[in-house]
Amino acid sequence: MKIIVLSRDLSPADQQLFTAARARGHRISFVRALDCSLMVATGKLSIAYRDKPLPKADCVLLRNTLFFCADGAIVAYHLEAMGIPVINPIASLQRAGNKLKTLQLLGSHGIQIPTTGFSLGREALEQVVDKVGGEQQIIKTVHGSWGTGTLLAGAPLGSHSLAETLQLSSCNPLIQQFIEEAFGKSIRVFVIGNKVVASVEYESTEGDFRSNFSRGAEGRVVKLTKQEEAMALKATHLLGLNYSGVDIVRSSEGPYILEVNASPGTLGISEVSGIDVADLLIEECEKIVADKEMFVVPARTQKTFSL
Repeated sequence: MKIIVLSRDLSPADQQLFTAARARGHRISFVRALDCSLMVATGKLSIAYRDKPLPKADCVLLRNTLFFCADGAIVAYHLEAMGIPVINPIASLQRAGNKLKTLQLLGSHGIQIPTTGFSLGREALEQVVDKVGGEQQIIKTVHGSWGTGTLLAGAPLGSHSLAETLQLSSCNPLIQQFIEEAFGKSIRVFVIGNKVVASVEYESTEGDFRSNFSRGAEGRVVKLTKQEEAMALKATHLLGLNYSGVDIVRSSEGPYILEVNASPGTLGISEVSGIDVADLLIEECEKIVADKEMFVVPARTQKTFSL
């Protein structure tokens, strides 16, 4: 099988994917999306990479959600139009990469999420802050990874001031309920296909309310409840993702899903869990290529997971 890893730049964190693919006997290469050129003609679509035809591929792995929520999307859509399986499907990746759209979808299907407010204009901002409530609130950008663009503020004055500042910078933020019991802790659930393959709880070591592995948080293997597992699977399939990293926090009111990552790293969770997540992901790519209809999950065939 020939695999292309498509991204803005090659990340050292994705090296596991190359190792796993080669160990399974596949050819894998990196393509920098910024160096691609697209051609469209009647009945024919083509793509070149550095002025040469793009190498033939059985599937393309998209890495870097932020990039594909912006400029990189057009390259991924072009590949899909050429009939090449793109993993995750670009429309699903973009949906998951938008935190508000993700929460809208999950909340409307009964999955527990933190109360979250949003306003396009400054006039309604104060009401949003009041409705979310609490002594502290999370202020976060609609797009963002690795904990960037996520801040903790005192409510209502701190939240309103910070959110207003972001709005003035043409960045309308989310104002979100702060789950105090989960300060500095979160569970990353790695889902591939219809299965949870690994789950790790990360805890901040320096008093940071964010518990990202990329920020130095320490991890330990954690056993999920049936409810948490069902939530992670349902969220992944509602978004139409082939694989995901679902972030869950626990509270006295039960588990909440914070975000769903459509391009999760494999390094940290593999190190902590001892599970070769990259190998399992390449195995899933094999299944998708064997049955190309799997690379877009039609709503009518999605499996139902009860909470």
